[in-house]
Amino acid sequence: MTVDVPRISARVRILLWLLVVMTIALGAVAVTVRSILHRDVEHRTSQLLSQETGEFANFVEQGVDPDTGRGFGDPRKLLQTFLRRQYADPDEELLGLPRSSVSGRDVIRQRRDFPDHMALWRDDRALSRIIASKDSSGTLHRSQGELRWPRSPSGRWVTIPPARSSSPSTRTVSGPSPTRRSGR
Repeated sequence: MTVDVPRISARVRILLWLLVVMTIALGAVAVTVRSILHRDVEHRTSQLLSQETGEFANFVEQGVDPDTGRGFGDPRKLLQTFLRRQYADPDEELLGLPRSSVSGRDVIRQRRDFPDHMALWRDDRALSRIIASKDSSGTLHRSQGELRWPRSPSGRWVTIPPARSSSPSTRTVSGPSPTRRSGR
């Protein structure tokens, strides 16, 4: 007893092979485009963070206290003035941490409408991890999403020049809030 197996015509076999090849090609294109777009977002995010820290470093060097007309002598006043003048995107949270803020509790921030569960300034654990890091920038993975942060370009502490103050005393944290992962 022989079982007759229906033969697949040459046309159908060619069509199936073409379908398989096209599926693999489209999959490869999708993966390639995704990787290019992901790299572009990473690059733009890094540029934006560098721009923010560069603006702060420039402000430290050239900023003038509006009350005295001279350079800043008080790190808290410097941070407050800088943050007041910034126009952050809706997905950015700009913070300043005075040196005394070892626990992250003394945070100088812009008044923004962030949900409490998303706001970095309310997340003591995340702030402590950023403060403890020896890196000049990094990525923090929180349950709310990924957060990219930089410090000022001069290192861990921004030093107010001796003519203005006698001690180095501020650091900055700036970065996109985790409400949106992609760049602009």
